[in-house]
Formats: sequence, structure tokens, C-alpha cells
Amino acid sequence: MIHCRNCGNIINMGSGFCGRCGCMVAPENGQQFGYANQTPNAYGAWAGYQAPTKPKKNAVVITAAIAGAALALLVIITIVLLAGSSGGQDVDAPPVTRAPLTPLTAAELLDLGEKYLLDLNYEQALAHFLDVIEIEPRNVRAYIGASEAYIGLGDTDGAIAILQQGLMEMPENDDLQTRLNEIIIPDYEIRQTLYQESRASDGVLLARNEYQQPVFFGTDTRVRRMNEYFEAEIVSTNFEEFDYLEEAYYNREGYVYEEANAGRVAGYERIWKESYRINQYISFCASGYWDGLGAHGGFDMSGVTFDASIGEVLRIADILIIPPDRIEETLYYEYVEYQKVIEPDRAGLAQGNDGSGSYNNGFVENVRQQCGENAIFWLAEDGVHIFFDQYTFFYAAGASELIIPYTRFDLLRPQFTARTSGWREAYSMLLSANESSIRAMDGAFLWRGTNSFVVIEDIFGDSTPELLYVTLDDTYSYNLYIWSYENEAILLMDAKSLGAMAGAGGSFGVAKLTGDRLLTFSENGDEFWGSSTEVFELRSGALQSALSLGYWSEPQWEYEDYWDRPHIETYSRNGTEITEREYKELEADLNAAIELPLISSISNDSNIPDRFTGSPAKTYQETMALLG
Repeated sequence: MIHCRNCGNIINMGSGFCGRCGCMVAPENGQQFGYANQTPNAYGAWAGYQAPTKPKKNAVVITAAIAGAALALLVIITIVLLAGSSGGQDVDAPPVTRAPLTPLTAAELLDLGEKYLLDLNYEQALAHFLDVIEIEPRNVRAYIGASEAYIGLGDTDGAIAILQQGLMEMPENDDLQTRLNEIIIPDYEIRQTLYQESRASDGVLLARNEYQQPVFFGTDTRVRRMNEYFEAEIVSTNFEEFDYLEEAYYNREGYVYEEANAGRVAGYERIWKESYRINQYISFCASGYWDGLGAHGGFDMSGVTFDASIGEVLRIADILIIPPDRIEETLYYEYVEYQKVIEPDRAGLAQGNDGSGSYNNGFVENVRQQCGENAIFWLAEDGVHIFFDQYTFFYAAGASELIIPYTRFDLLRPQFTARTSGWREAYSMLLSANESSIRAMDGAFLWRGTNSFVVIEDIFGDSTPELLYVTLDDTYSYNLYIWSYENEAILLMDAKSLGAMAGAGGSFGVAKLTGDRLLTFSENGDEFWGSSTEVFELRSGALQSALSLGYWSEPQWEYEDYWDRPHIETYSRNGTEITEREYKELEADLNAAIELPLISSISNDSNIPDRFTGSPAKTYQETMALLG
């Protein structure tokens, strides 16, 4: 590509002059003038040259004579000049050649691109910015300039793509991310799209229905999808259900209008407003109020969150990191814990129908029904708000919202969690969010008492340590969680079962093996006994099972004296039955490979090896103090 040295204009190959300022084209990098690497045509001119018109017949003789005389004169002058210039010089000396000019630098191209952008010459601006990016792939100004040029050319997709390319080079650059957000999330305004009213004969307003919604500007597919959501939402709201217009009118005009309702306006209103925007996500919440002129009106909320890059509506499963089949159970548990925090004196609830005021009263049970994949939610500055319709359980009390803060790495997907300055801060947030379930282990029925179930240790050979902790859930089961950190907290193991408190007790052990592997062992039982051993390896950023060993011992129940008879024992490897000898050889190899015990809880009847003891596990309080 050739640039004019005077004005920077891009010049087509073969042009001898700049089409913008008229200056003669200087060759770059030794390139010849004119049409390089092309062959002469039938006229002896280079391809692209306009051939002269054929001369008239009566002018041929005169033209030939003039041309012959001129040629003879040119030969004489040339001989004279050569003879005069060669005196005293080496005729074999090489001819003087002109050094090629240096191509424009990235800084020069950038300045020209911004100049063209100001002149609204978007094509030239874009070409210059793209040249800069080719030279300097981490030049932020070039990416932003290119995006503005694309917008000027009406190519929104091109603007988004070039900014995303820049973010791949510089993921943490706030300027690029901000510019991308501005383009991805289209402009909109809140409009009143529905209004109905009814007035008495004297002009007094008796009833009113009103709906205000965002209306996005633009015609592309994603904009159309977002607008269609609100158009459908008006229909689903079913204003006919709240159509008190005629009723209120006849009450007033028929002189049956109750004095207590003087000044009240029947009807329903829903007003949407923006509650959150970051990256490509924008969220809205709507407050609704209806009044049927009864004892009191009603209040409700609604929410919607869009991925504006595609115009799609997100569901709660798109926000949470937990599997869909655990959403209802998890949100219900979080709601109960949230109630304990916000209203500890009343346990967050009015008295239930049974008068107990417990968390199992009617309202909370009704909340459970609203905790599924269709939960109503929106995003706000303080976290994810999940709304529960308290009017579906008459006269029930309790918080109508559950707020999940963006520090809950254990619940929210990474794109919705707060950024942290390092693994210490991230792990501190995780432990704080799970304090109650971790500290529940303190009161667990453990044969060899300990409350040290948190470990921060480098297990997989990278430079950042992993976080491990064990929790005790409502079913008295032990669950292992493992997190790593790479610019954000990453869940590697989600509630790996380590057995339960049952019968003669339960034991478990977690250890680091040689070769950057992880070993988990658990056993429990009473009249029967079972154990599970599993080895994990970190592959492509995920923990994957490399070996699984199982042992099961069960009485011969068909006999009355089963207790005095030997148990039936079975052994397995990766689900396939093996002999006792094979099992014990594998178990011995794993015990010998233990490099560092991590966490253990041992009962009196345990077969857990001693090498699981002596771990660096600490209590919750000790770990939080170390993290600062």
C-alpha cells in the first residue's frame, strides 16, 4: 500500500500522482513508478494506460517527418552530453540511484487516521487505523478509532468485532471494554406505551392503567428482540385483569362510592427502569402497584436481564454457576439464611399457621415454589435480586427479596462476580460467603475431634495455591470444595461427597499425591461398611477422575445369625470388580505416593492410613486471619 508523503492519502497501485493533493508519488521500498510487475500492451504502454487514438491518414507523412527530425536531434544532443560528462571520470562507475523513502510510522498513521476521522472520511480513517493495528497489535487508540470509523460506515458488527479483537490482546483494558459496552448496548428511552383512564362526570379521576417501558433505538436483530420482549410483556400483564375503569365509574356515578375510598384511584401501573449495566449485560426492574379499592392495594416486582450482544433474555440458570437441578434447593436455603441475617429477632417471619414462627411455615414453603428456573430476578449494584410474590400466601410476612452479592463466587458465574485484586481477596470472600456451612463442621460428631477443615496449598504445581474446605450440610454429609485462582476464582470441585455421619461414624482424608495429583478417601457404615478412593488430575483447567477404587462389606442378611457369619466383600476398580489382592496393591501404591496430607477426619473404627494425619489444615478463624 502506498501513502502520499504530503497528505498521507492512500494511493492506488499504478497512480503517479496523489488524487487528493496532486503531489507526485514517491516510491516506497524501491518500488518503481507506474504499473510495476505488469507487461506492455499492444501500444507499448503499461496495462491501465489509456491508448492514444489512431491518427488521421493525411497527417501521417507530416507526423513521421517531424518525428524523424526530432529523433535525429535527440541523438546528437545525447552524444554531446555524454562526451562532456565523461571527461576525467570512470565510465564504468555505477549510476547514482535514489534511496527509497521510509514508510510511514505507526504514530504517523495514527495521527492521519484521527485526522481523517475528524474530516468524516471514514474509509481512509479505517484503513489507517487497521494499518496501525497490524504494526502495533496493542495500540488502544487504533482499536477505538477503528470502531468509530466502522460506526461511521454503518457497520456495527465490524465495530464490535474490532473491539473484541483488542480485548483478546488486552483483556483488562477498561477503555476498550467501555467503548464496547457503549456500542453493544443500544440507546433507549422510557416511554409510556399504554395509558387508560376513567373519570366521573365532574372530571374527577377514578381509575387509571399505565405502562412505561424501555424502547431501544435501531433496526438490527438484537434491538428487535429486546423490544419484542416488552411488547409481549404488556400482553402478558393482561391489563383487562386490572380493568377497574368501568367499575370505579359506576361506583361513583351510582352513589355507592364508599367514603373511605375518596381520593383513591383504582387501576394498575407498571414502570420499568434500568437497574444495572456492565459489559454486554443490561438489566431492568419494574415496580407494579394495583388498587381495586378494597382493604388495600397490592405490590409486585418484575425483572429482565439482556445479553445485548445477541438481544437474548437471560434466565436465572444463566446467572448461577450451580446445576439446574439444584437451583430450587440452593435458592431456598439461601433465602432462609438471608432471613436469619436481616431479621434475627423475628426469625424474619410472622407466625405461621401452626403458631411456631419456624422457617417451615406457609410463607417459606411458598417461597420454595418460586425458587426454580423461572424465578423472577434482576441485577442491581449490590447483587442479584430474586423476588418472591408474598401476596400469593395471604397475610404472610417476610422479606420479598433475596439478594446474592457479587462476591458469591460459589453461586454466580465468573462474568457476574466482582473482580478481586488477587487470590487472597478472592479466597477471603469465598470463605466468608460459606462461613456457616464451614463452621458447622466444628460441631460435627467426630471421633478424633478437630475443627481444622480449611487448606490453602499449591496442589497442582502452578504458582498460585488452591483453596480447599469441607462443609457439613443439612443431611449431615461432608462435602469437599476446591477453588483455584487465575484472574478470578475458578471452581474445580463442587461439593464432592466425603461420606456422612452415620452409624459407627464416618472418616475421610484428602491428600496431595506425587505428580501433582489429588487423592480423596472416605468410608462409613455400621453393620455394613464401605469405602471410596479416587484420584484426580488437573487437565485443561478441570479436575478429572484418573482412578476410582471401591470396597463394600455387607452381612449375609438371609441368615438369622448374620452377625456371626463373615461379611461378603467386594472390590472394584473404575466400576469393574477386581480381586482383594489387586485392590490392596493399588491402595498401598497410593498410600506410598502421598506427598502431603491436606484434610482428615478419623473415626475409631477407621481403616484410614496414618499418612493422612499431620495435615496443614487450619480452622476458619485461623485461615481468615492469615488472609488478612
